[in-house]
Amino acid sequence: MQASHLGRTAGVLAAASGLLWFGIAVAWVSGDFTIFPDSSGYEASQGFPVSFVGDAWRAWPTPLLFSLTPDYRVQSLLQTLLYAAGWTAIIWVYLWRKIWWNAALSSAALVGLALTPLYLQWTLTILSEATTLGLVLLGVAAAQATADRFPARRRPQLSVWVLGCASVALLGLAAINRVTLVMPMIAIGATLVILGWRHKARTVSGVLAVLLVVTLGYTVWLNGRIDEHWGVSRSATYYGYLTASETDLQTILADPLFDYMTAIGPSCLAGLRASAGGVAAPDPYQVRGVLSTECSEGVAWLEEHFQPEYLKFVATHPTYTARFLLHYLPQVGDTGGYGAITSVLPVSVANLYSSSTDGAHAYRPIYLWLAVWLGSAVVMTRMLMRRRISATQALVPLATSTAGVASLILTVLTLNSEVVRIASQSTALLISSTILILAAMGDSLSQRSSVIR
Repeated sequence: MQASHLGRTAGVLAAASGLLWFGIAVAWVSGDFTIFPDSSGYEASQGFPVSFVGDAWRAWPTPLLFSLTPDYRVQSLLQTLLYAAGWTAIIWVYLWRKIWWNAALSSAALVGLALTPLYLQWTLTILSEATTLGLVLLGVAAAQATADRFPARRRPQLSVWVLGCASVALLGLAAINRVTLVMPMIAIGATLVILGWRHKARTVSGVLAVLLVVTLGYTVWLNGRIDEHWGVSRSATYYGYLTASETDLQTILADPLFDYMTAIGPSCLAGLRASAGGVAAPDPYQVRGVLSTECSEGVAWLEEHFQPEYLKFVATHPTYTARFLLHYLPQVGDTGGYGAITSVLPVSVANLYSSSTDGAHAYRPIYLWLAVWLGSAVVMTRMLMRRRISATQALVPLATSTAGVASLILTVLTLNSEVVRIASQSTALLISSTILILAAMGDSLSQRSSVIR
């Protein structure tokens, strides 16, 4: 690409970065941090230490960041800076060598996504969401930067080692915070291993493979230890799914699963319906307390068998699984009311990324983005197979978007509550990587047409 084009693209990206940081600054300065009951689990001062072996209530990346200061306002600033750094890295790494107009359109779409209140609200919320999203974005950006450098020289440069290891480490930190993000970590890490092998960087490829396996093992082990000690995610899942509910979904979702579990588990589990007392959507922790005294063997059985049996159930009951997804998947775009954000975006732009309701009509953009992702991924795969786009351009965004979709579906199917919050990182990953696929295809087609002319 000529220097004049690079200069024009750099100007576009600088303007996009300025708008990004301005919008984030407006939100942070004009808003105030929000605290929830869960926030105490991230505070060492509340009796939950930063533990690397699962002895604390929460996985350690966010508590470690918050341990730098007890001031909530400063904590929100730290995670806001991490959030902004992640989006900035994505914009520059992926769009730096794109044609200026392509960079302008793509960066505008990414800035709009980053400034959407649905995602920006986490920067003022004392929870792990902004930290996790910032880490996963930095990890994806480092992965693409690594891929871009593989073909440069026969002997890998130091930057390849640093960026490759940093990518796996950052994605691992995000997965430690939100364990369903192990899917992007595996997909992106494996992509780097494959690209390194293809470009004769066999030592780099081997080291990254080992680092990926170690990081994956530690992530699974740590989260298992936390569940073993605290039951944070598992208890709500058990009793939220199995508890009776006076909603229209009881016969669709609660009853079939309840019948399945009580048929293979201890007989006293059937008392769970009676223990709920006919209350609509009873507190799962209260139900667990009742069941602990009335059916201790049922509690022990659920802790050991619920997760594999539930996964078996959703895999062998496609109608149930489809109904579950159709009910909960649209909710990933709802605002959720976690934090009050002063947005610099027009409502029409925010509605491209988050749900809106107009009277009896609801607009659910997740279906639009899933359709765009599927179409663009198919087209890019065909371009890759016909060598109309390079593997270094295509594989990381393809792996990121596909793993983002898989992570989103797994998150929804295994949610314990608050689907908007828990699925936010996977949803943002899906949308951003889809935009990056479109940017890569647009640039490749434009360069090809200019060569033909």
